[in-house]
Amino acid sequence: MSNYTYSHLCEQDNEIRILDIVPGNGLEVHCEIKHARLSSNPHYEALSYCWGNPALTNTIICDGQHLAITDNLFLAIRQLRHPTEYRTIWADAVCINQEDVN
Repeated sequence: MSNYTYSHLCEQDNEIRILDIVPGNGLEVHCEIKHARLSSNPHYEALSYCWGNPALTNTIICDGQHLAITDNLFLAIRQLRHPTEYRTIWADAVCINQEDVN
Protein backbone atom coordinates (compact mmCIF):
# COMPACT_ATOMS: atom_id res chain seq x y z
CA MET A 1 0.00 0.00 0.00
CA SER A 2 1.37 3.42 -0.94
CA ASN A 3 1.70 6.56 1.18
CA TYR A 4 -1.10 9.11 0.99
CA THR A 5 -0.84 11.74 -1.77
CA TYR A 6 -2.74 14.98 -1.25
CA SER A 7 -4.71 16.48 -4.12
CA HIS A 8 -4.53 20.25 -4.56
CA LEU A 9 -7.21 22.51 -3.18
CA CYS A 10 -9.01 24.95 -5.43
CA GLU A 11 -8.14 28.31 -3.86
CA GLN A 12 -10.61 30.07 -6.13
CA ASP A 13 -13.45 28.03 -4.56
CA ASN A 14 -12.20 28.49 -0.96
CA GLU A 15 -11.86 24.74 -0.50
CA ILE A 16 -10.74 22.99 2.64
CA ARG A 17 -10.14 19.33 3.36
CA ILE A 18 -12.32 17.49 5.85
CA LEU A 19 -11.86 13.98 7.18
CA ASP A 20 -14.62 11.36 7.16
CA ILE A 21 -13.91 8.71 9.77
CA VAL A 22 -15.21 5.38 8.48
CA PRO A 23 -17.34 3.52 11.04
CA GLY A 24 -15.70 0.63 12.86
CA ASN A 25 -14.35 -0.62 16.14
CA GLY A 26 -11.10 -2.44 15.33
CA LEU A 27 -7.55 -1.27 15.82
CA GLU A 28 -7.16 -0.25 12.16
CA VAL A 29 -8.64 3.17 11.35
CA HIS A 30 -10.01 3.97 7.89
CA CYS A 31 -10.79 7.52 6.75
CA GLU A 32 -11.61 9.47 3.61
CA ILE A 33 -10.38 12.98 2.85
CA LYS A 34 -12.93 15.13 1.06
CA HIS A 35 -12.73 18.63 -0.40
CA ALA A 36 -15.45 21.02 0.74
CA ARG A 37 -16.25 24.57 -0.29
CA LEU A 38 -16.59 26.92 2.65
CA SER A 39 -19.45 28.66 0.85
CA SER A 40 -21.50 25.45 1.10
CA ASN A 41 -21.25 25.50 4.91
CA PRO A 42 -19.91 21.95 5.25
CA HIS A 43 -20.76 20.08 8.44
CA TYR A 44 -17.73 18.98 10.46
CA GLU A 45 -16.34 19.03 13.97
CA ALA A 46 -13.01 20.78 14.54
CA LEU A 47 -10.64 18.69 16.63
CA SER A 48 -8.36 20.47 19.09
CA TYR A 49 -5.61 18.29 20.51
CA CYS A 50 -1.94 18.28 21.49
CA TRP A 51 0.24 17.03 18.61
CA GLY A 52 2.55 15.23 21.03
CA ASN A 53 5.93 13.75 20.20
CA PRO A 54 6.37 13.81 16.39
CA ALA A 55 8.62 10.75 16.60
CA LEU A 56 5.74 8.65 17.95
CA THR A 57 3.49 7.89 15.01
CA ASN A 58 0.78 5.55 13.92
CA THR A 59 -0.86 4.97 10.55
CA ILE A 60 -4.42 5.41 9.34
CA ILE A 61 -5.72 4.09 6.05
CA CYS A 62 -6.90 7.14 4.14
CA ASP A 63 -8.55 6.66 0.74
CA GLY A 64 -6.80 3.28 0.55
CA GLN A 65 -3.35 4.73 1.26
CA HIS A 66 -1.19 4.92 4.39
CA LEU A 67 -1.06 8.25 6.20
CA ALA A 68 1.30 8.61 9.18
CA ILE A 69 -0.03 10.75 12.04
CA THR A 70 1.05 11.35 15.62
CA ASP A 71 -0.04 8.83 18.24
CA ASN A 72 -2.13 11.51 19.97
CA LEU A 73 -4.14 12.20 16.82
CA PHE A 74 -4.50 8.49 16.09
CA LEU A 75 -5.91 7.86 19.56
CA ALA A 76 -8.27 10.84 19.27
CA ILE A 77 -9.61 9.71 15.87
CA ARG A 78 -10.05 6.16 17.11
CA GLN A 79 -11.89 7.44 20.19
CA LEU A 80 -14.14 9.71 18.07
CA ARG A 81 -14.95 6.96 15.57
CA HIS A 82 -18.54 5.77 15.74
CA PRO A 83 -19.16 2.02 15.35
CA THR A 84 -21.94 2.38 12.73
CA GLU A 85 -21.95 5.97 11.40
CA TYR A 86 -19.47 8.19 9.58
CA ARG A 87 -18.11 11.12 11.57
CA THR A 88 -16.68 14.19 9.84
CA ILE A 89 -13.90 16.17 11.49
CA TRP A 90 -11.26 18.76 10.66
CA ALA A 91 -7.85 18.02 12.17
CA ASP A 92 -4.97 20.27 11.15
CA ALA A 93 -2.30 17.56 10.85
CA VAL A 94 -4.41 15.64 8.32
CA CYS A 95 -6.52 18.31 6.61
CA ILE A 96 -3.56 20.60 5.91
CA ASN A 97 -0.82 19.08 3.75
CA GLN A 98 2.09 19.43 6.17
CA GLU A 99 4.65 18.98 3.37
CA ASP A 100 3.27 21.77 1.14
CA VAL A 101 5.41 24.86 1.70
CA ASN A 102 3.31 27.07 -0.63
